[in-house]
Amino acid sequence: MIHMNGPLLFRLCGHSRTCQRLLYWPVAKQPSEIAPLRSKIGVAQWPAIIENGAGLLAPYETQTTAANDCGAVRAALDRVPPDLRQLFRGFGDVTVEQLAAMTGLLLGDAALAQRRSFSEPGQWSGSSAQKKSFLAALAADGVTAKQGGAF
Repeated sequence: MIHMNGPLLFRLCGHSRTCQRLLYWPVAKQPSEIAPLRSKIGVAQWPAIIENGAGLLAPYETQTTAANDCGAVRAALDRVPPDLRQLFRGFGDVTVEQLAAMTGLLLGDAALAQRRSFSEPGQWSGSSAQKKSFLAALAADGVTAKQGGAF
């Protein structure tokens, strides 16, 4: 949840306590998916919170200029013990065709969804105990995880 005094909201609103221009879609969309939608509805001048709050897309930008946090997340996933790692299937672990089947997206949309900047959605196939160990291994590497609806 984003609070009015939260740092991301202040960045969005230019450090003002009154914000009248905020575009927030509570979805896992990333820049290459949100930018065309934002332009299509005529709000390209507004910043957008992306990837379920993990990042910020600046006004008129189509990609983020921030460091690739997704690469760091993927590297941390690769350091998880293999018996646990194999139980998580992320967007970066599958082909575009497999992702389309997992998500119900069209192939072109699935290709866009794979171009992550801040997060790595995926599906868990292990037990609750294994998930606890998996999350502990990620936490030890500085990565936090949250379970959403589908991913």
